[in-house]
Formats: sequence, structure tokens, C-alpha cells
Amino acid sequence: MSYRLDPSIRIRHESHFGDRVMRCFAERAKSLWDLFAAAVQRAPDAEALVDGESRWSYAQLAREANRVAAGLHGHGVQPGDRVAMLVGNRAEFVHAFLGIIRAGAIAVPMGTRLQSPEIAYILQHCEAVMLVHDPALAERLPSAAQVPTLRTCVTELPRADASVPQAAPQEEETAVILYTSGTTGRPKGAMLTHFNIVHSALHFQYCMDLTEAERSLLAVPASHVTGLVAVLVTMWQVAGATVLMPEFRAADFIQLAARERITHTLMVPAMYNL
Repeated sequence: MSYRLDPSIRIRHESHFGDRVMRCFAERAKSLWDLFAAAVQRAPDAEALVDGESRWSYAQLAREANRVAAGLHGHGVQPGDRVAMLVGNRAEFVHAFLGIIRAGAIAVPMGTRLQSPEIAYILQHCEAVMLVHDPALAERLPSAAQVPTLRTCVTELPRADASVPQAAPQEEETAVILYTSGTTGRPKGAMLTHFNIVHSALHFQYCMDLTEAERSLLAVPASHVTGLVAVLVTMWQVAGATVLMPEFRAADFIQLAARERITHTLMVPAMYNL
């Protein structure tokens, strides 16, 4: 993408991932949690998430993330562990994702259309220790013998009011693993680092000239890179609001966009055509 940056935005050359020299934003969050925490600090009372009739401010989301992180810690989840998510576009996805990142673990979001063999392969391949899933998808889950690394499987997020030490991952450490569709073979796990995701959100912010006034409608799956990074994390970057749409239907999209005063979204061409 090509766009003119404000001269006040400093870009510098840095060495990353071994000997790769690249142009980087000099001022940036050092981790995905730091990116979210910065939004909480500057706009604690701003609306951060809308799911139907339920709404959360940034401060409320932060408290929810802390409680989920404590719950995960109580289940033995440690920094660097993989926690898989088989959750649709609802608030629990955001709560789970933030809690996993807050705990220093690695989030592995999975599409809710996956079937049992694909779910089993991904869980085993990434060596997930825990799976959070929608109750309606229970019948698709693999057996314990198929995924020996999986210690815990829950439909409700574990929550606790205990204090959990703040994880401090290096920015080149993996934050998220997203799996490809596997149309030409086995799904491949794309490891997205904190560095990758933070820079992506900054590019979206500056390319689209986004501000804290944005209200984005998340109509693509939150488990997809477009929904997760281009919408959800990018809204955290600018301290904007994300409105969740459980399932895309063109007429419903228009109504929801009007009702929630939506200013931003990212979708795929077929959805725009509809």
C-alpha cells in the first residue's frame, strides 16, 4: 500500500527476525496487550465493544480480560502455551482473546465451520493445551486420544478475581497462530508475532486515516485475519468501537450499520457485492 505519512510520524530502519532490515514505526506498542492497554489508559470510558444489546467500555473489557487471564492461570495455562478458540462472532471471542493475550499465552482462533478432522489436526499440530468452544460445536470435537496435548476443554471461559503477573513477551514472539484453509493440503499455521500485528494495525490506522471516533462493524469471522487484525485490533489501536455481527446478511448489515452509526468495516468482495 502507498500513502503519505504525516511528517511527525517517525519511521526508522531496524533489524528484526535475524538479519532482516526493515522500515518500522519508531513509536509503537511492544506487545498486543500493550496496544490494548494504551487504549484503556487514554479512553477508559469509551465504548469498545457492542454485541447485540450488551456494551463494554475499554475499562470494562480490561477488567474482563484480567479475570479471564486469572481463570486461565488457574487452569495451569502458562506464558507461551497455545490456547485454541472455536468461538463465533460474539463477545466471548473478544473476552477469550484478550484474556489469552493478557496471560501471555498464544491464541489460536479457528473458524466455526471447521469439521472434526480439521479441528483435531489443528489442535494437535499447534499442541494446544486448552480449547474454548461454542456449546453448539461440542459434537465436532475430537476425542482425547486424538489430541493428547489438550488438557482442558470448556464452553464457558474460566474467570477468577485473582491477580496474575503481567506477561512481558518480546515483540518478535508469537502472539497468534492462524491456520490456512488447507485447500491444497494440510492447514498451515501462520505465526503472527506481536511485532507483525502492531505494525499491521498502524498501517491500517494511517492508510485509512482512522481516529478514536471510528465505529467498525465486524461482519467477517473474528477468527480470520481480516476480522481479527484489520477490524478488532485496529480499533484498539485508535481506541474505537467494534460492533459484532454474528452472521453476515446484507439487509441486516445495512440496518445494523445505520443503527450503530458505523464509520468503518473491512469485508471480502462478495459481501460488498451483496
